[in-house]
Amino acid sequence: MGYSRGASALGTAPALGEPDGEAISDAVINSDSSLFSRRASAFAGIELMGHEIVELGMRGYQNGAPA
Repeated sequence: MGYSRGASALGTAPALGEPDGEAISDAVINSDSSLFSRRASAFAGIELMGHEIVELGMRGYQNGAPA
């Protein structure tokens, strides 16, 4: 399950702009601690019988107006 969580979080990270997707491969998951995401989190386990997705975001503002 640890590999699944690591792969999920690192698979999400490039979409968030962290880290570079070129740096991620099967060989680095759960072995290269320099690759991580400050915003992605993943859960895996038999206790999760259904799929739940929670997405949180912040809209950028430019000169006081939504960007």
